[in-house]
Amino acid sequence: MIRKSEANEYILENAQHWLGLIFRRSRPFYTCSVRYLSHTLIVLFNKQILERISDQLHRSDSIVDTPLQCDRWVASSVLQKSIRRGEVELARRAACTIHAFDRNAIWRRLIAIACEDVGVGDIDALLETLLAATSTDLRRQCGEAAMLRAVVLRLAEAVKDRSADYLACAAKDHSGLSEIRDFCRTASLQERLQFLGDTSRPLAQRAVAAWFASGINWRYDQQVRGGDVRALAASYRDLGASEEFCQSMVLAARKAPEPLVILVPLVWLELQRSGPAGTRSDPVPQTRAIAGVPLYAFDTHTRIGKRAIERLISENKPLRDCLVRFLTKGSPRKAAEIAAFYADGSPVSRRLDWAQSESLERLGIEADFYAAGLRRDGTGPVRDAMNTALDQLNEIRAELWTAALAARV
Repeated sequence: MIRKSEANEYILENAQHWLGLIFRRSRPFYTCSVRYLSHTLIVLFNKQILERISDQLHRSDSIVDTPLQCDRWVASSVLQKSIRRGEVELARRAACTIHAFDRNAIWRRLIAIACEDVGVGDIDALLETLLAATSTDLRRQCGEAAMLRAVVLRLAEAVKDRSADYLACAAKDHSGLSEIRDFCRTASLQERLQFLGDTSRPLAQRAVAAWFASGINWRYDQQVRGGDVRALAASYRDLGASEEFCQSMVLAARKAPEPLVILVPLVWLELQRSGPAGTRSDPVPQTRAIAGVPLYAFDTHTRIGKRAIERLISENKPLRDCLVRFLTKGSPRKAAEIAAFYADGSPVSRRLDWAQSESLERLGIEADFYAAGLRRDGTGPVRDAMNTALDQLNEIRAELWTAALAARV
């Protein structure tokens, strides 16, 4: 029997030959060295992934993207929402804009988008993105700009699944999981992993255990201690996830340490147990663009987005009354911001349809609205009120963005 270390040595010794064959029809710089193989050996030696990346690079060779005339925060919002909607050209322009500001930030952002919005909807697209984002030498060999265009194209065209994000939100904030959070907070790593491995338990409960086992905290939060991402990856392998998938997760979590990153393999494992899956196309709210920037970009993470929500609450009495009626804590603005996100920020144009996709979406939305201070029975009415007010919100966004553009002149 060949030991794993001997197999790895063989792969390293022959990687140059195989990679040369894979990229033999490409330009000379696609003949990659093996230096970047050391940290992600199994992922990079997957011939099929490398072939797909090569094809994407060919499709992107002749494209030149023009940056958007906006700041990086607006561009970041455009990037994610246009990928959700499948708007390829706009997503590429946004990526080009962010890349000009910070070459490292764009790859961390793409890891988060791939895990949050694509996930198990297209595992190939996910793994290709994680490979490109975690290997600087691969990007250097293949060309940073070409690789960026190829990855954004792949993500925008992929079938989407936001289950990992919904699970992460539920694990953190859903009131029905508070006892599981309390247990995992004091449990040992081994106890958390044993809980995760009990497939008789509900998926959301196991997601809490996986989150605490990872040791990854949400930003500005320190409730998770004593985790180990590699131990979590080993547990996923024992449950049936591939070595390639688990190694990709570890590398992605190192570069972009967010809880949703480590929940994608758990969703994939559940998907395998859930029977057949299909795809469906959902309508997305239409919006107009001003100076190339769609109005949906002005969300809670942008200055204009925050000001627009404040004005909407003050000018739209039915929305304001609805928020006040169901608010139990916090501010109406925070509740309105999450409602606006679900109105025109989160919709995806083509999504995976599987046994738990709708139930996980409901769970995640309940958790988000609860965290925003709303009663559970207020989720539907507040969403309806925001959907009714969306045209007015866009008019306010348009007015503020037009004024900001005029101030630049």
